[in-house]
Amino acid sequence: MAISPDNIRALWNVSARAYANYVAQFDMHQKTARGLVDLAGIGAGETVLDFGAGPGTATKEIVKAVGPEGRVVAYDISDEMLKHAAVQMNFDPAVKFVRGDTDEAGDKLAGFRFSSAVFSNSFFQLPAKAELIRTLRVFCPSPFKMSFSLYETVYDEPSHVRKVESDEFFGNILEVAGERGYKYGSRQERYDKLNFAALCGIFTPSGMRIDQPQVLEFDRSFDERLAFFKIPAILYEILPGVPIEEAGSIVEEAAARTKARVSQKRIVYLFKAYTVSSDPEVCACLPTGRLRITSGLILRPLDPYNLPY
Repeated sequence: MAISPDNIRALWNVSARAYANYVAQFDMHQKTARGLVDLAGIGAGETVLDFGAGPGTATKEIVKAVGPEGRVVAYDISDEMLKHAAVQMNFDPAVKFVRGDTDEAGDKLAGFRFSSAVFSNSFFQLPAKAELIRTLRVFCPSPFKMSFSLYETVYDEPSHVRKVESDEFFGNILEVAGERGYKYGSRQERYDKLNFAALCGIFTPSGMRIDQPQVLEFDRSFDERLAFFKIPAILYEILPGVPIEEAGSIVEEAAARTKARVSQKRIVYLFKAYTVSSDPEVCACLPTGRLRITSGLILRPLDPYNLPY
């Protein structure tokens, strides 16, 4: 299957069925979506953008929140993903499905006026984040709010140091790949790492403030990780340059070699950004507290002026 890693639409079209099945089988994405909808404070009657909607996991939660008087636009680069989303939503007429790239958002979303937006596991993949936020602000009236999630692999904040777990499974993936002539010193991360200061730099010019994140922590079973690594788009990320069929074979052989089929921690950061002024010159982007981690639940950041030391 010859697909260029740069052809993101084709890659996710091929991956749509496997990804939709993965999301339906394991609940991390559903819990993340519910957390983002709650964090954004989405309410009845709103018009909400689900950017990077994928197979409709967050779309479904947003529809519940906006009720029969609300409207939802599910926007995604992949036609096949949106087909899965439409089925998931039972072709609900309150949901409009729009296929487009990030740089097409200004044209394809210009007819809408959104009060909120949700980026569930999609924000870190955007190539030009600040430009997209500025574009959305053109046709999103104040007040406007949005929520988005980042994994610990793409959020690098010194104030939150996570113990690095040994990972026999992924070590085996790299080992098998090396035996077949594909040399990787470590996991290949295609996306730039973000920290809180970088996020402020993305939102502040558009007159928005961003709060310190709330945190979800999950235990991902071995079976969940194996299903995730079998998704074609993920194979391209972890084993760049390897043909997709061979990459899948490498993962299968690595799984067979893995003796300690243990769960692994996954941390998901949930962020909220919101307008503080229609004039970017008078807006600020300030932290509101430190992080506290919980397992499967969301806790608000601690009061920054009453921190335990």
